[in-house]
Amino acid sequence: MPPLTIDIESPPGRSGSRTFQRFPLLIGRDPAADLVLDSHGDQSVSWHHVRIDSQPEGFTLTDCDTVNGTLLNGKPVTHALLENGDLIQLGPSGPRLRLQCEARSAPAADSTARIPVAGPAEEELVVSLLSGAPSWPGGAKHFRQSMVTLGRDPGNDVAFSAPPHPVVSRFHAEISLRGGLFRLVDKSATNGTFVNDSRIDTATLTDGDRVMLGFGGPVVAVHVPGQRRQAKERRHVWRMLVPLALLLAGISTGTWFWRKSSAPLEPPAVAESEARFIEARVVEFARFMHDEVDNVPPSMVRQVQYFSSELARLEGAVLQEHLTRTRAWLPEVERILRSHGLPSCLAFIAFHESRFDSQARSSAGAVGVWQLMPATAREYGLRVDDRVDERLDPLKSTQAAARYLKKLYLLYGDFMLTLAAYNYGPANVNQALTALLHDEPLKHRNYWYLVKLNLLPRQTDEYVYKVIAGWIVATRPDRFGLDPQFAVAVDEAS
Repeated sequence: MPPLTIDIESPPGRSGSRTFQRFPLLIGRDPAADLVLDSHGDQSVSWHHVRIDSQPEGFTLTDCDTVNGTLLNGKPVTHALLENGDLIQLGPSGPRLRLQCEARSAPAADSTARIPVAGPAEEELVVSLLSGAPSWPGGAKHFRQSMVTLGRDPGNDVAFSAPPHPVVSRFHAEISLRGGLFRLVDKSATNGTFVNDSRIDTATLTDGDRVMLGFGGPVVAVHVPGQRRQAKERRHVWRMLVPLALLLAGISTGTWFWRKSSAPLEPPAVAESEARFIEARVVEFARFMHDEVDNVPPSMVRQVQYFSSELARLEGAVLQEHLTRTRAWLPEVERILRSHGLPSCLAFIAFHESRFDSQARSSAGAVGVWQLMPATAREYGLRVDDRVDERLDPLKSTQAAARYLKKLYLLYGDFMLTLAAYNYGPANVNQALTALLHDEPLKHRNYWYLVKLNLLPRQTDEYVYKVIAGWIVATRPDRFGLDPQFAVAVDEAS
C-alpha cells in the first residue's frame, strides 16, 4: 500500500509533515484520531472531521458530516478522489493540509469520480435562476461534472454570496450524478430544501424541476437536456409498441394476477427499518432523561443514525475495548450521578468525551474521563496544579462533573438542555432561550421545542446527537455488527 504524506500548512506553530501507511485515516479533534488537530480548542475542526481511505483507484476523502464542512482546493466537498498536491481545508478558516502521494493508474469508468472538479460527463445539467436572488452574470449555469454544490459560501458551484442570502445555509445542498440520474441531497440546511414546493431530504431530479433553497429562499430551475431527448425517443417507441401491447394485454393480465397472489410480501427497506430503530431509541433515551417526546425530528434521526454507524465503523475492534472499560467504570459513575439526582444516561457524556479513558488529554487542556478544563475543575472542587491533577482520578472527576451538571439542571430544569450545555457551556443554550422571550419562555423552556424551531447552534445539536449515538451503540452493539457480549447495561432506576 503506497504511503500518504500530509504537510500541515496552517495554523501557525503546527507546521510539519506526517506520513501514513495504515488506512482508513481519521482526522479531527478526537485525541484517538490518526491526525489530531485541536489547536487551542479550534471549533473549526469537528471531533471526527474527515476520513481518508486507500482504494485501488487512489486515495479518497470523505467529510464526516461536519459542522463547518471540508474544502478541497477551495471547493466544498463531501467525497472526492485525491491527487498529489491537493489542498484540504477543514472549514472555511480551519487548518490547511497539503497532500503528497504517488500517482496511480486511471480509475475505471464506474469508480469514484473526482468531486467537484469538472470533467466529461454523460449528462449536462443546466441551472437557471427563477426568483429570490440577484440575477447571475451570464444567465443560466451549465455543468458537466459529477457534483454541483449550492449554498451561501462563495466556494459553491451555485453560490448565493453577493450579497449572502439570509435563508441559504453555507453548504446548503448538492446535486450528484449517479447511474445517469441527478440526485439532490439536502445537507442538513437550517431552512430546508424544497423540490416543486415539497420539502425533501433527497430527491431524483427531472427536467424542469424547481428547487427552493430554504422556505422563502431563492428558486432555481433544473434542466436536463438529455432527459428531453430520451423522452422524445420513448414517445416514438411507444407509438410502435401500442398495438402489440394491446394484443398481449389479455395474456399478461392473467399471468400478473397469478404471480401477484402467490408472491410473498417484500420485507421493508433496511434503511427505513434502521431509522425506526434509531427513532425508538432516541425516544427511550429521552424517557430515561425524564423527558417525553412524541415525534423525533427526521433530521435528528438521520444524524444520530449517521453518528452511530460511523462510531461502530471507524473504531471497529477498538470499540469493544472501550465498551469493556465502560462496563467496568459505569456502575460507580451511575452511583455518583444518582447521588446528585442526575439520570444515569448522562454518564455517556464521559463515553463520548474520553471512552472512559482516565488519561485522555486534549491539546486544548481538557483532561480525564470528563475532559474538564482546569478552571472548571477547580471551580467544582478539584485540585489542579503543577504537582497534582485530580482530573486524572475517575471518581473525583465524576464528582466534579456531577456538581457541574447539577448546576446546569438547576439553571434550566431540563436534563436534555443540561446535556446540550455541557460541552460548549450555557451561552449557546441561553442564546436560544432568549429567542423565546416573546413566546411564553417558561412554557417552552425545553430542549425539544428548541430543536423543533432550529434555535440551537449546529455544534450543540451535533454534541447531543453524538452522546445519544454512543449510548445506542454501547447498549445495542449487535445492531452494528459487534459482539453482543460487549453490550453495556445501564441502570436507569431513579
